[in-house]
Amino acid sequence: MWRSTVGEDNYNAIDAGVLTDDAGTPWMSFGSFWGGIQLVELQWPSGKPADGAEPTTIASRIGSPNAIEAPYLVRHGDWYYLFVSRDSCCQGTDSTYNIAVGRSATITGPYVGQDGAELTADGATPVLSTLGDMVGPGGQSYSRGYLAFHYYDATLGGDFQLAIRQVAWDEQGGPSSAPPRSRPSSGTSRAEVAHSGRSRT
Repeated sequence: MWRSTVGEDNYNAIDAGVLTDDAGTPWMSFGSFWGGIQLVELQWPSGKPADGAEPTTIASRIGSPNAIEAPYLVRHGDWYYLFVSRDSCCQGTDSTYNIAVGRSATITGPYVGQDGAELTADGATPVLSTLGDMVGPGGQSYSRGYLAFHYYDATLGGDFQLAIRQVAWDEQGGPSSAPPRSRPSSGTSRAEVAHSGRSRT
């Protein structure tokens, strides 16, 4: 467990997720708003923080309120991908939530968007945003080639909905900003993504 305390920590300990790297080391991403998305090393089998481990920032916006949260780390091909949600959730059809992504050759970063801008400096490649009646997609997770997320359906008066989309990966092996072909009101649909950025070391 990792805890944040108002007035003491510059991050918000929410939206935790764990990914094990190629060496077998588990890492937990979480956050945030405040000080941005954090990453901390864990240890098996306890799942507790590794001895002496401290969070490090792997993604952040520029300026208050630092509207970034819901990190989700994915290993695909030779890259680690960091999906995040940005801007404002939970306001019905006024929500501005959207999903973006960056990638890195190492799990600890630096993560960069398609244009090479680091996610710690407000970089990231857009993946999904408001489209037609699908408002404010975010809160994403990824499993076995599918991206799950929630959104607000304008045709239902802004009711909260869950969607699942199949992710397509480009020849370079990574995601980017191609828009979905249709709104995810029922079943699953295909979200094509592409990426031409490089991770700087």
